[in-house]
Amino acid sequence: MNGEKKEEMEFVVQTLYQHTLARGKVEINSSVQGLKDWGEMRSAGFRPGSDKGRKMGVTALNAKTGKNKELIFEDQERMLDLALINETLAEWMSTLCMHAFKSNRDLAIKHEIPSFADIDWSKSPNANIFASSVVVTRDGFNNNPHNDRDVSAYTYGIFTRINRITGLLHCDETSDYLGYTTGTYFILDEYHVELALDLCDGVVESIWASDENHHTSASTTYEEGHISIAPKYSPITRFGCSLQINESLLNRIEGLLKMREGKTPQEWELYKKEVVKCYEQEIDFKLSKL
Repeated sequence: MNGEKKEEMEFVVQTLYQHTLARGKVEINSSVQGLKDWGEMRSAGFRPGSDKGRKMGVTALNAKTGKNKELIFEDQERMLDLALINETLAEWMSTLCMHAFKSNRDLAIKHEIPSFADIDWSKSPNANIFASSVVVTRDGFNNNPHNDRDVSAYTYGIFTRINRITGLLHCDETSDYLGYTTGTYFILDEYHVELALDLCDGVVESIWASDENHHTSASTTYEEGHISIAPKYSPITRFGCSLQINESLLNRIEGLLKMREGKTPQEWELYKKEVVKCYEQEIDFKLSKL
């Protein structure tokens, strides 16, 4: 990986990492049922609405971010970078597998799916939208064999090792020694394919069929003195990222599009403001509470 490519990947990984850290943890996840200390998962982008009166909207800021004006402003700055990151990831995914990228993109266009990078929900027929949400994992994340409950046929994923605080890439060749992880595999169960993530001192890109059983194995984290420690206490962590189109979100959108029938453009925009939470509404709400 040359210097320019590393810099580009580091920017994408660090931004997505910090952006999802500003949102709440995913506490309900059927793929980790029965597991103890399975790590941490967070997400950003659009999701079915859980706020009163909302059908869908952006993922809310967590309490730590929402109660700190400086952190809110930092989130707004990151949001400005997400459009470029969406285009970058679209290029990477299409380079890896054009068929998979076009499958996701065509689905998004057909059903007017927003991108994880969008600040609001609006029809963008020329946009390279391939994922409505981004999910990021860390701290030794592992789960049970499962298939994703997504409507997109394919999921695009990125795996690497990062500094747990900054989100910068941690490579054995160029970074200070801060310990290591071992036993990290991404596994396609039905094909008995194991992707040994520890063997790559860089960034691993992957695409898999969303309906195929897969899981991430449990790993062990070691400190500088070669003593095993809990992943959350290590200065480095395994970063996992997946991008996909959520099935429940699509179902909400289909219901909303039926409500558009018979409305004037002005009436439709007013209705959307009532039932769809956009990014600016989330920010304005959090700032109004300070």
